[in-house]
Amino acid sequence: MPHTMDKPIRLLLVDDDRLYRRALRRSLRRHGFEVTEAESVREAAALIHAHNVFDIVAVDLVMPQTYGDVLARELAKTHPNLPVRILSAHAGGLLDEDGFIDESTWFITKNQSPYGIAEELREAAATRRTHVSLRLVN
Repeated sequence: MPHTMDKPIRLLLVDDDRLYRRALRRSLRRHGFEVTEAESVREAAALIHAHNVFDIVAVDLVMPQTYGDVLARELAKTHPNLPVRILSAHAGGLLDEDGFIDESTWFITKNQSPYGIAEELREAAATRRTHVSLRLVN
């Protein structure tokens, strides 16, 4: 179901996989998102600090130079009201010794439909939940 709100949700989509990023961008635009792409944490950080216009950031966890959790943790300090969601099928790298994910991040699995991803991002942007702890259960 396409998004019907007047104002689009401004999303920064960060993923090193160009084909996945572009396919998800197309789907999210159909669901009411205004999508800006970045292929690295470094590029994303530069866009955020230069423009500061995003409603939410979705970042891949596993990338070649810097993992997405680095960006999530930096933004939790510098932009605490900017929701960040980790897009990944891999969560193990962010768990602390007690099995908790850093409280400034939430995971959205890439294995779901674009509609499911859009709904999770829309909810996060609307509620701006940035301080939530999740516990992963195997």
